[in-house]
Amino acid sequence: MVDISEPILAEDSTFTAIALSLSAVLEQLDESAKHHDYLVALLLVLLAECGFGILERNTRLVYIPTNWKSQETGVYEIRFTLRNVDCIRSKLVVIPFGDKLILNIVSNVEKRRVYSMVVQTLKHVNPFTKNLCLRYMNLKEISRRFKDTVAIPLRGDILLATNSMGPNLRSLPLELRSGIALLIVNHDIEEFIKFRFKMNAVTTEEEKKIIHFLKSQGCCLRCCFRFVGYRTSECYCKPFEFAARPSYADIRDDTSVCVEEAPCITCLGVLQDKAQENIVSKIAEKVKEKDYDCTTFTCALTVPVSVKLREHVLYAYMSKEIDIHESVLSTLRTRLQSVKDIWKLFMIPQLEQAMGKRADLSTPSPFLIEIFLTYADDEVIFKKLMKPKRGSDSQKKRKWNDNKFSRKNVDTLLTEMTDEQLVRHFTISEIVPKTFVCVDDILCSHSSVFIGGRYNKLSRKLSQTPWFINGEKKVETSVQDLLGNPIAEIVKAESIKFLSSGREDVDVRNIYNGRPFAVELLNPRMTNITSELLTRLTDSINQSTKQVQITSSLKVLSRFDLKKLKEGENVKTKFYRALCICRGASGDLPQLEHLNKLKNVRIIQRTPLKELHTATESTDAFFVLDVKTQAGTYVKEFVHGDFGRTKPSLGDFLNAEVDIVALDVTGINLKWP
Repeated sequence: MVDISEPILAEDSTFTAIALSLSAVLEQLDESAKHHDYLVALLLVLLAECGFGILERNTRLVYIPTNWKSQETGVYEIRFTLRNVDCIRSKLVVIPFGDKLILNIVSNVEKRRVYSMVVQTLKHVNPFTKNLCLRYMNLKEISRRFKDTVAIPLRGDILLATNSMGPNLRSLPLELRSGIALLIVNHDIEEFIKFRFKMNAVTTEEEKKIIHFLKSQGCCLRCCFRFVGYRTSECYCKPFEFAARPSYADIRDDTSVCVEEAPCITCLGVLQDKAQENIVSKIAEKVKEKDYDCTTFTCALTVPVSVKLREHVLYAYMSKEIDIHESVLSTLRTRLQSVKDIWKLFMIPQLEQAMGKRADLSTPSPFLIEIFLTYADDEVIFKKLMKPKRGSDSQKKRKWNDNKFSRKNVDTLLTEMTDEQLVRHFTISEIVPKTFVCVDDILCSHSSVFIGGRYNKLSRKLSQTPWFINGEKKVETSVQDLLGNPIAEIVKAESIKFLSSGREDVDVRNIYNGRPFAVELLNPRMTNITSELLTRLTDSINQSTKQVQITSSLKVLSRFDLKKLKEGENVKTKFYRALCICRGASGDLPQLEHLNKLKNVRIIQRTPLKELHTATESTDAFFVLDVKTQAGTYVKEFVHGDFGRTKPSLGDFLNAEVDIVALDVTGINLKWP
């Protein structure tokens, strides 16, 4: 452990010198540390450079906390706080995903807001060296990206939530603040303090002016607060109580129930309790109707297309009618809070209570609820903005798409129009809504669940998947139907996809250990799958058919397991037993002993030609061949030669005409499930 007292950041490390803070953290890792461990250790140093400390010891020391990594899942969990701001706690959750790390920081600022990014580990960590100076690569890139995307926004939000003066030097390490202070002369410091005081007073006054203006134009309270960039959750969860504070006495008189009875000119009611009071019940009814058993959920909201356009129109009128400096207005534009984020802030707690499920904010829940809100008159109001554009023939061909009132076209439009043009196009009275938004649709879906094991195919008249030729089903059922359908019925899946490690022909059996398989269950409703349920399911399938039998315990799989199944198609080995026939042998078989001595035979095969087997004659002789092959080998064609398309073939070794009567797959060398 080390106190960051040296004025050198991790990103300043070179191939010959490494930052002391980073070096000290690396010394805490043992020889068994993986490349992901090194990257997470770097993140701890970067958090410390931004003023954060581990929750166990909120000091200036940088160290690896105990139990930072789950031995079962490999997921990292580290709790920390901003120094001197212990009231807001945060947690870093790092999920390994192959070569990548998914970083999520969950903070109880603004109702557990989540800050996320994805990092490719091997782009920044060299796992093949013992030299600490050479351990990391592209340090400036990862340092600045992590700080800009995650750490600094989190620090700023914490300071704002605790009523501190916006993002400032307070959370920087002491040595950085001291270094910056030394660069500023006393006169500049005095002028800066005067300017800061003046700007704070002006900003507060301008915020009140803007709120007055927005209220007069028909904005709801929540939209007023988000326009001026308020980030405290209280003002959105309890807007009227927040506005009733003494500091807001001059706007309290403007806040009345009658104003909120009318649709908001900006959000169209998305953020108004009157419009949202029945949405919670509708969502709860939909989830209950669909009968999803997942205990967590993630919510996605689609708002009317015109909300963004309405925001820009109001900004244009603020610039025209309120006596505020353009720089102030520009600052407020950057502080505008998203309608979707504010909606989730006060609606998700209500949804949690109504559905009895918990919103998963640290990692996306597999259960997704999508709410689509629409406003019927949007296209009519803004139709004149979508006039056909003059241009080339290619532009005319796209006339319909270019002038459709869509989210993409509105975004394009706003990049081309100035505030003056928006004011010329619209008066405030033209965009005043007459009705609230309505719920167009509520969709529920669950990410796929995978169940797998091994199966034996005991029939020579059964295809692996449904077999259709010219729309006609050639066989009555298939392995997919016999295995997948009962599983899908139990978990109430919408549909299935059958996955396996290779496939056998219709007339080929699969015996002994069985073939690895997995069933992807799309949009399942029952996901609480226990080992007891899988055991009952295995027994039920095995008793229902003699054509297919499950030979291993069924198991719930992850996508990492499926990767192993897919990779196994190219690297596994297989074992076959073939009943062969030697034509015209007159009862005397060729010498077969030397076949037992053949090893590592390299054969060249072309895509097989499927031909019919000819009838056997009395002069034909039979023998059994056991063979081990690489994945992708055509065993039937190796036996009969496929009209010379496989070289060498079994017939070449015996110098006789050899054909195959029956074939069994006796083993697939793949660790599964």
